Amino acid sequence: MTKITIVDHYSQVPGENGNNRFIYLADMLIDKGMEVDIFTTEFSHKEKRNRVLSQIDLDEIRYRFRFFPEPGYKKNVSLKRIYSNTIFGKRIYHFLKKNSYKTDLFYLAVPSLTAAALVSRYAKKHFIPIIVDIQDIWPQAFKLVFNPWLIGEIIYAPQLFMTNYINRNASAFVAVSETYLQTVSRYSVPKLSVFLGTDLENFYTYGRQDITITKPEGEFWIVYAGTLGTSYNLNVIFETLSKLDPEKHRNTVFKILGDGPLMEEFRETAKKLKVRVEFLGRILYSKMVAVLLKADVAVNPIVDGAAQSIIN
Repeated sequence: MTKITIVDHYSQVPGENGNNRFIYLADMLIDKGMEVDIFTTEFSHKEKRNRVLSQIDLDEIRYRFRFFPEPGYKKNVSLKRIYSNTIFGKRIYHFLKKNSYKTDLFYLAVPSLTAAALVSRYAKKHFIPIIVDIQDIWPQAFKLVFNPWLIGEIIYAPQLFMTNYINRNASAFVAVSETYLQTVSRYSVPKLSVFLGTDLENFYTYGRQDITITKPEGEFWIVYAGTLGTSYNLNVIFETLSKLDPEKHRNTVFKILGDGPLMEEFRETAKKLKVRVEFLGRILYSKMVAVLLKADVAVNPIVDGAAQSIIN
């Protein structure tokens, strides 16, 4: 039986909200008669806390999770995160070497980088092919938030080195957008862009099932769903809303789904500009879908110069 090993640092595990492309992939591979291992972390990137492994129900799934500990971090852009990612990668590498781990293919989610780079080293030594799935562009994403003049290139040199090493050893690339795929255009191996999608049948089922989300007659909903961070300029939406005629647009509501490091800053700006904004936070996937299905407009205000692209 062919064995595929997926290394996904930020994987969703059973019982957690949302959906995950690597879980979809694992199910598809098993349907094709393959065996699947998923390597991920004990630390929840979304919740910023350690998972309680004893509370995760793994009995009903067809693939096998292997959880690796890491110290954890509070901020997405921080030295602690880089350190935590490094420890995670080294523990995977130690496991592979100690157990003389065998697989027919590694499928690597990038980022994080240390795990992908060390797995690439192991794979190269043992002649195991690698597919690299590009989820984000590092170190460019970090540079957008913190890139001090003169020393920025020095700080991010290790990330750039690991990115190049991973890419050089890839047997093929998958990316969440054409933009990301262009960053590896110089490598003469197969390439495919696969957006962050969802099962539409489930999507609409969730929306119909959740009756707790109701839309008052006459309201006009603008919706943003995602991270409240430096890559997304929600202030431009607030400013635009503040310029509308308050009488004609009193029923216009900007609903924000998600959280992030700039949550309080965005709250203050919305309050200052006296615009009608509702911060719904990180809610159940079914509720998020219900809000999206009732929305009139969805916005995705990427900041100028960001490494992001339209990936969903």
